[in-house]
Parts: sequence; C-alpha cells; structure tokens
Amino acid sequence: MRKQAVAFLKKSSAKNFCSGLTGVFNTARSGAKVFWFFFSKKNFLLAFFLALTSCAQPAAAPDPVALAPLQPAAQLARTGALNAFFNDLTALRAGRIHQLRIIQIGDSHTAADFFSGALRTDFQADYGNAGIGTRAAGLPYRGVRQADMTIQQTGIWHYHDSLTDPGFPAYGISGFTAVSATPDASLSLTVTDPAGFDKGFVDLVRRPAGGRLQIVIDGAIIETVSTYGPANTIEHVRFVANGAHTLTLVAKTSGIEILDWNTQRATPGIVLDSFGVVGSTAAVTTHWNPDILARQLAFLRPALIIVAYGTNEGASPDFNAASYGETYGTLLAELHEWAPSSDILIISPTDGAHHPSDCTDPGCPWETLPSLAAVRAVQAQEARLHFAALWDASVPERYSGGIDAWADMTPPLARPDHVHFTIPGYETLANALYLWLTGQMADGHAVPHA
Repeated sequence: MRKQAVAFLKKSSAKNFCSGLTGVFNTARSGAKVFWFFFSKKNFLLAFFLALTSCAQPAAAPDPVALAPLQPAAQLARTGALNAFFNDLTALRAGRIHQLRIIQIGDSHTAADFFSGALRTDFQADYGNAGIGTRAAGLPYRGVRQADMTIQQTGIWHYHDSLTDPGFPAYGISGFTAVSATPDASLSLTVTDPAGFDKGFVDLVRRPAGGRLQIVIDGAIIETVSTYGPANTIEHVRFVANGAHTLTLVAKTSGIEILDWNTQRATPGIVLDSFGVVGSTAAVTTHWNPDILARQLAFLRPALIIVAYGTNEGASPDFNAASYGETYGTLLAELHEWAPSSDILIISPTDGAHHPSDCTDPGCPWETLPSLAAVRAVQAQEARLHFAALWDASVPERYSGGIDAWADMTPPLARPDHVHFTIPGYETLANALYLWLTGQMADGHAVPHA
C-alpha cells in the first residue's frame, strides 16, 4: 500500500497538489472508495505529508517512506488514552449523546483560534455544529479572532492576564479576567452564524462587596445577576436564547469580574472551547485558581481536553527538564482529578526557529529553537506516566521540509518569524491532527477497557 501511495503521488504535479490539498482532505474525510483504494485510512497521512512536500520549494523533500517520526504518537494513542473520547464520538453519531465538548488550552497558537477553529470546523462537519462554544470574555488581548463573531465593548474594562499578572487571585480556564472599571460598561458578542445561538452561560467571580450584571439578549434584559458571595468563588449563570444573535453583558457597577462567556446551538454536535494565553508556557496554569478551575470543568464536562504548550518552553536556552516535568505532570494529574471522565491529548510543539542571538546581519541563518527536542521528550514521558495521548505537531512540517520550507512556500504556510503560521498553515496542521485522530479511531482504538 505504501508503494501504491508513493507511485500515485509521483504521477501528480506539484502545482496540482499545492492547489488541491483541501480537496484531498475533504475526499479523505468523506471516505470516497476510489481514494481509499489508493491510500487506505492507515496510509493517508503519508499521502497528505507527501502532498505537502511537493509544495515545499526550495526545501528538499524528505524521504517519503521514513515513517519513524510517526511512531511515538501512534504508540501513545494505542495505550487506550483516547478510548472514552472515541466511544463518545460513536455515541454522538448514533444519537445516544446530544452534544460533546472539546476544550483546548495553550499558548499563542491556541489564542489565535486559527488552529482550534479549523479543528472545530473539521469535527462539526462530520458530527454536527453545536455552536462556537466558550471564550475569554471581551477583548483581553490584541488580535482576538472575530471570524465567527464580532465583539464590542463600551465604558472602561481592565483585563487581567494570568501570564503577566500572576498575583491576581481569580483566574479560571480562560487565563483572563475582565473587570469593569465604570458603571454601565458593557461587552457584546454577536455571532455571524445565521442560525444564531440557543443557549449559553457566563462565568462571574463573586466578591463580598457584590455588584450587579445585566444579561441582555438581542436588546432585551433577561436577567440581572448579583455577584455577592465569598471572595474568589465562581457564579455560573446559564441562559436560554432561542436563535438570538447578540449577547450583551452590562456591568451596572464597577468591579464586576467576568471569566468567560459561552454561546451554543441546541442542535446535536460538537462544541470546541478555545483558551490560549499569548506567550505562555504550561506553568501559566499554576496561576489559575484551582477551586474556580475545578468548578468550571465540573460544569463543562469535556469529553477531551487538548493541552497545547511547548513553543515558548522550547525557545528558552535555560530549559530545565526536571522542573518542567514536575510542572507538566502536576497539570495532567490535576486535569484527571478535576475532569475524571475526560480524555487528555497532548499536542507537542511545532517546529520553530530563530536567528542566533549574536548575529545582527539580516541574512543570518535560522536555527531551531534550542529546547524543542527536550520539551517534546518531557511531554512524551509525562504522557506515559499520566495516561494521556500525544500528537507531535512537528511531524507534518518535518515531512515537508520544516518551518523554513513552510515559510518559503507560495503561499506561505508559516509566518516570517518562523514560529507562527499563516491561516492556511494552521488549517493544514489541524487537518493533519483530525485525520490522525480519525485514523486511530478507524483502526479500532475505541475498544472499551475490559
């Protein structure tokens, strides 16, 4: 089968592959018989990466049959770490589950929502669209993606960032807290989906001094909420919307603290919540309030938690593997404790490069970030210790010339900084992950434990 795939790909031009990756992916996902005749589900990723190599000029194409880098991820998945998630997907498709939630936490790759957004689209195309899901409230950082929603604010809001302001006591899973600084300050979210949203929730922080927040749906006040209560505890407020398009939160008093907001549809399907803190490492989670986080995960009950840190750790020349292993292992253990029914998938960092620190010439060569390999090794070790699946996000790049080749492609798949990706690049990575996941599921790794 591998020889058939290689032979088939050699007959196709680089131009055809570069212009047709989306069509190839959609054909694979639909399970077209002709396509599977050539590749089969087991060998599709090989074909997919080979397609990318035809675009990677001037980078040299890697050996098309060097499959070794795929093995660590595949072996970790076969421990059964994703069995419950795969079984839930099967139940969702059969109508035994109405909706299924995925949560992704991570750094700037997650914050942009290009990767998680593409993964959301892939899952919802196959299993149903249950809406946008949960995000940090308001506009907590520059570049908040508004492709599927528009966000506006009035009055003055202060945003606490768990990376840059670790001493603030009330962070949840979003890593941010929006605090009203003037009475009647408002945050509004308008979804672009014509179907709107049918329900949702808001997570607030209680304080002894209290305060009032109005929840407004399409211009109508549906509830006024008091935030009075014990300090640094969470108030989870659900609402019904029935096809509405705009959610507005009006802080009637200053000092109202909002962790996140959610909009969903009533239709069966997948929700994928995306929470990223720009510049963060896995250590940022130690700044989150554990009581708030435990309560949130109890409310959300995700079927799968995706943990996607590693790029910023990989950029550090002073990376300490022992210390990182302790931090990362503690995070995985706590996620299992707070969300015992959730499977965990680790996404190891993508390829990345920088110029040597002592080189000022614009033509300086690109060097791989110094600690990426060590970060991946620690994450793989902790995945085995804490029963988590692992997918190495650098594999698609390595099969097609690495980050340098992705930056030089036309159109480019990586940005000029050789760390982040363009929208097509993030979509390519998300599609590769989705195919890997569905390939694992199709290969029979959803068998329940005895």
